[in-house]
Amino acid sequence: MRFRLVLIVVAVYLAVTLLSVVTISYQARTDVVREVESALSQTALMLDGLPLTQKRIADLSGLAPRHVDILPQGGRPPVGSTQADTPAWFIDLIGFHAEPLPERRVRTADGSEVRLLPNSRDEIAEVWDSIVQLVALFSIACAVTLLVLMLALKRAQSQLRSLVRSVERGTKQGIGLKLAQYDEPEVKRLADHFERIGSELEAEQADNQRLTDALMQLQEEERAELARELHDNLGQYITGVQATAALIEVCCADPQKTLEAARRIQRDCSEIHAGFRQLINSLHPVVLTELGLSDALKSLVQRWQENTSILCVLSVDDELPTLSIDSATHIYRMTQEALTNCARHSGANRVTVSLNASRKRLSLAVVDNGSGLAPGTRFGIGLRSIHQRARALGGAVSLESTLDKGLSLVIDLPCDGQVQSQLQSQRQENLSA
Repeated sequence: MRFRLVLIVVAVYLAVTLLSVVTISYQARTDVVREVESALSQTALMLDGLPLTQKRIADLSGLAPRHVDILPQGGRPPVGSTQADTPAWFIDLIGFHAEPLPERRVRTADGSEVRLLPNSRDEIAEVWDSIVQLVALFSIACAVTLLVLMLALKRAQSQLRSLVRSVERGTKQGIGLKLAQYDEPEVKRLADHFERIGSELEAEQADNQRLTDALMQLQEEERAELARELHDNLGQYITGVQATAALIEVCCADPQKTLEAARRIQRDCSEIHAGFRQLINSLHPVVLTELGLSDALKSLVQRWQENTSILCVLSVDDELPTLSIDSATHIYRMTQEALTNCARHSGANRVTVSLNASRKRLSLAVVDNGSGLAPGTRFGIGLRSIHQRARALGGAVSLESTLDKGLSLVIDLPCDGQVQSQLQSQRQENLSA
């Protein structure tokens, strides 16, 4: 990272420097020609018409503008540059496209001529000095920028390493993250974000532990209820059958008593059968495999309405897509859980259950006119179970609650082909885990 930043900064400064040098060099070509032409014109106007002699011309050569060489007739132009530090390649670069300026001649009083030769060497030397100063300035600026950048980067990396160590230490200890205060705004925001995630994770873990404890308690209650059902209801009928059978042995000579005993056995067997059927149905909705989802929901709503005395209106599309037993069971259980929550917590006197199919989606909605959910209410086992079942089917759950005006629970599900692929992938994940 540090090496890349250095390369980027150096590349930017190098590009700006090259662009500036090219711009100055290009502009210098025009400026040199303009300066030299101006100097030639001024010198020619100054000498024109003056009574000059060869001696005075020699004296004026030292006073002429630096862009003009004044030569007497037959004189030779100076050789070399007044600025020996200017490289020849730069002089060629500046004057490469410039048209050579013609010399000018001025006639003296004694009839001879004075030659005015253009001299651009000093002007080119000034341009070269400007470029050297510019490159030096940019080099110093680049070095200072890199130094400041390295110091800031070193400080930021030090705080980031400290943040990483604190996060790793807090993760190993399994407690909420309490990080130090950092000066860098970005690192401070990152630390605050990690602290917030740690607090949320800690709260989620506590919530999961609470739900796990509640689930274990619920399992124990279900087992106790199952044992009580077997002992109190089914057990007493079996005991009655045994007693009646013993009575038949004693009263076998009396046909009337034998007939009454046989009928009593039939009644007890019917009660045993009904009890077993109710028990099995509580463990698994057998009605689903016997009647299908639509009739199973009707039976569920009817029993729930009889047990709670709450009006429940059921609406199911006539043409539901063909569903597998897994999908139908999930939908049945979600409806059952929603109705149970409504009876326990809502205080409603009317509930509407609807199952609609549209294109490739199924929509299960349970709407009541009860008290709704209070702000900040945590989901219990029932709503968690609904969310998990919907997720297993590849669906989503949405809740719309208005305090004292009821709760709307809508579960959006894909059709069975997509559901089966979702269930299959989930089973594979469970097996691999």
